Amino acid sequence: MHVTRTIPAAILAALSAWAVGLAAPAVADDSLNGHYQAVVDGSRANPLSTILLPNTKCDPAGRCSGWVSTPKAWGAPLSKAPGGSWTITRTDPQGWSCANGGTGPADLTYTFAPGSLAGSITATKAAGACGDPGRPTATHSLVVQKCVDSPTAGVCP
Repeated sequence: MHVTRTIPAAILAALSAWAVGLAAPAVADDSLNGHYQAVVDGSRANPLSTILLPNTKCDPAGRCSGWVSTPKAWGAPLSKAPGGSWTITRTDPQGWSCANGGTGPADLTYTFAPGSLAGSITATKAAGACGDPGRPTATHSLVVQKCVDSPTAGVCP
Protein backbone atom coordinates (compact mmCIF):
# COMPACT_ATOMS: atom_id res chain seq x y z
CA MET A 1 0.00 0.00 0.00
CA HIS A 2 1.31 3.46 -0.98
CA VAL A 3 0.67 6.44 1.36
CA THR A 4 0.94 10.02 0.07
CA ARG A 5 1.18 12.89 2.51
CA THR A 6 0.53 16.50 1.51
CA ILE A 7 1.58 19.69 3.24
CA PRO A 8 -1.39 21.95 3.94
CA ALA A 9 -1.58 25.03 1.70
CA ALA A 10 -1.37 27.40 4.69
CA ILE A 11 2.01 25.96 5.70
CA LEU A 12 3.31 26.22 2.13
CA ALA A 13 2.20 29.86 1.94
CA ALA A 14 3.94 30.68 5.24
CA LEU A 15 7.16 28.98 4.13
CA SER A 16 7.07 30.83 0.82
CA ALA A 17 6.59 34.21 2.55
CA TRP A 18 9.46 33.40 4.93
CA ALA A 19 11.76 32.52 2.02
CA VAL A 20 10.93 35.77 0.24
CA GLY A 21 11.77 37.68 3.43
CA LEU A 22 15.23 36.11 3.42
CA ALA A 23 16.03 37.29 -0.09
CA ALA A 24 18.45 40.21 -0.36
CA PRO A 25 16.72 43.54 -0.78
CA ALA A 26 16.82 45.02 -4.25
CA VAL A 27 19.25 47.92 -4.50
CA ALA A 28 18.30 50.74 -6.83
CA ASP A 29 21.09 51.96 -9.08
CA ASP A 30 21.23 55.67 -8.30
CA SER A 31 24.20 56.30 -10.58
CA LEU A 32 24.11 59.35 -12.84
CA ASN A 33 25.65 58.74 -16.25
CA GLY A 34 25.10 60.14 -19.70
CA HIS A 35 24.37 63.48 -21.27
CA TYR A 36 22.46 66.23 -19.44
CA GLN A 37 21.68 69.93 -19.82
CA ALA A 38 22.00 72.19 -16.76
CA VAL A 39 19.43 74.98 -17.11
CA VAL A 40 20.13 77.88 -14.75
CA ASP A 41 17.48 80.43 -13.76
CA GLY A 42 15.18 79.00 -16.45
CA SER A 43 17.51 79.77 -19.35
CA ARG A 44 19.97 77.72 -21.37
CA ALA A 45 21.58 81.06 -22.31
CA ASN A 46 22.62 81.75 -18.69
CA PRO A 47 26.45 81.73 -18.51
CA LEU A 48 26.27 79.03 -15.80
CA SER A 49 24.09 76.75 -17.98
CA THR A 50 26.04 73.97 -19.65
CA ILE A 51 26.05 70.40 -20.90
CA LEU A 52 26.97 67.95 -18.12
CA LEU A 53 28.61 64.60 -18.81
CA PRO A 54 28.52 62.74 -15.47
CA ASN A 55 30.11 59.37 -14.86
CA THR A 56 29.30 57.92 -11.44
CA LYS A 57 29.12 54.65 -9.52
CA CYS A 58 27.14 53.87 -6.39
CA ASP A 59 27.85 51.34 -3.66
CA PRO A 60 25.12 49.06 -2.23
CA ALA A 61 24.50 51.52 0.62
CA GLY A 62 23.60 54.29 -1.88
CA ARG A 63 26.80 56.37 -1.64
CA CYS A 64 27.67 57.63 -5.11
CA SER A 65 30.75 59.36 -6.47
CA GLY A 66 32.29 60.19 -9.79
CA TRP A 67 33.29 62.96 -12.12
CA VAL A 68 31.36 65.38 -14.29
CA SER A 69 32.92 67.00 -17.34
CA THR A 70 31.58 69.63 -19.72
CA PRO A 71 32.29 70.99 -23.21
CA LYS A 72 33.17 74.27 -21.42
CA ALA A 73 36.48 72.62 -20.43
CA TRP A 74 35.79 72.20 -16.74
CA GLY A 75 35.35 69.09 -14.70
CA ALA A 76 34.60 68.47 -11.03
CA PRO A 77 33.86 65.73 -8.52
CA LEU A 78 30.23 64.66 -8.23
CA SER A 79 28.81 62.88 -5.19
CA LYS A 80 25.59 61.82 -3.45
CA ALA A 81 25.13 60.55 0.10
CA PRO A 82 22.55 57.79 0.70
CA GLY A 83 19.12 59.42 0.44
CA GLY A 84 20.75 62.78 -0.33
CA SER A 85 21.12 65.13 -3.26
CA TRP A 86 23.74 65.21 -5.98
CA THR A 87 26.48 67.77 -5.29
CA ILE A 88 29.13 69.32 -7.53
CA THR A 89 31.61 71.80 -6.04
CA ARG A 90 34.02 73.79 -8.18
CA THR A 91 35.69 77.17 -8.60
CA ASP A 92 34.84 79.16 -11.72
CA PRO A 93 37.21 82.01 -12.69
CA GLN A 94 34.25 83.84 -14.27
CA GLY A 95 31.44 82.60 -12.00
CA TRP A 96 30.48 85.99 -10.54
CA SER A 97 28.88 88.86 -12.48
CA CYS A 98 30.39 92.17 -11.34
CA ALA A 99 28.43 95.43 -11.17
CA ASN A 100 30.70 96.95 -13.87
CA GLY A 101 29.68 94.23 -16.35
CA GLY A 102 32.82 92.15 -15.90
CA THR A 103 33.19 88.83 -14.15
CA GLY A 104 35.17 87.52 -11.21
CA PRO A 105 35.99 84.18 -9.65
CA ALA A 106 33.43 82.36 -7.52
CA ASP A 107 33.07 79.08 -5.67
CA LEU A 108 30.05 77.24 -7.07
CA THR A 109 28.05 74.48 -5.39
CA TYR A 110 25.48 72.67 -7.54
CA THR A 111 22.90 70.66 -5.58
CA PHE A 112 20.01 68.75 -7.16
CA ALA A 113 17.62 65.97 -6.15
CA PRO A 114 18.15 62.54 -7.72
CA GLY A 115 14.50 62.05 -8.70
CA SER A 116 13.45 65.44 -10.03
CA LEU A 117 16.96 66.65 -10.96
CA ALA A 118 15.88 70.09 -9.67
CA GLY A 119 17.89 72.17 -7.24
CA SER A 120 20.11 75.22 -7.08
CA ILE A 121 23.57 76.65 -7.64
CA THR A 122 25.06 78.72 -4.85
CA ALA A 123 27.80 81.11 -5.99
CA THR A 124 30.15 82.69 -3.44
CA LYS A 125 32.27 85.53 -4.83
CA ALA A 126 35.99 85.29 -4.19
CA ALA A 127 37.29 87.96 -1.80
CA GLY A 128 38.71 90.85 -3.83
CA ALA A 129 36.87 89.97 -7.04
CA CYS A 130 35.13 92.92 -8.71
CA GLY A 131 37.21 95.25 -6.50
CA ASP A 132 35.22 94.20 -3.41
CA PRO A 133 36.75 92.42 -0.40
CA GLY A 134 33.41 90.90 0.60
CA ARG A 135 32.25 87.34 -0.15
CA PRO A 136 28.54 87.67 -0.91
CA THR A 137 26.56 84.72 -2.20
CA ALA A 138 23.91 84.39 -4.86
CA THR A 139 21.57 81.44 -5.39
CA HIS A 140 20.34 80.41 -8.81
CA SER A 141 17.66 77.86 -9.68
CA LEU A 142 18.91 74.71 -11.42
CA VAL A 143 17.11 72.06 -13.46
CA VAL A 144 19.18 69.21 -14.89
CA GLN A 145 17.53 67.69 -17.96
CA LYS A 146 18.42 64.30 -19.48
CA CYS A 147 19.45 64.68 -23.13
CA VAL A 148 18.66 62.12 -25.78
CA ASP A 149 20.89 63.45 -28.56
CA SER A 150 24.63 63.06 -29.02
CA PRO A 151 26.92 64.81 -26.48
CA THR A 152 29.01 66.12 -29.38
CA ALA A 153 25.99 68.04 -30.70
CA GLY A 154 26.22 70.35 -27.68
CA VAL A 155 22.48 70.90 -27.26
CA CYS A 156 19.57 69.06 -25.81
CA PRO A 157 16.26 68.80 -27.64
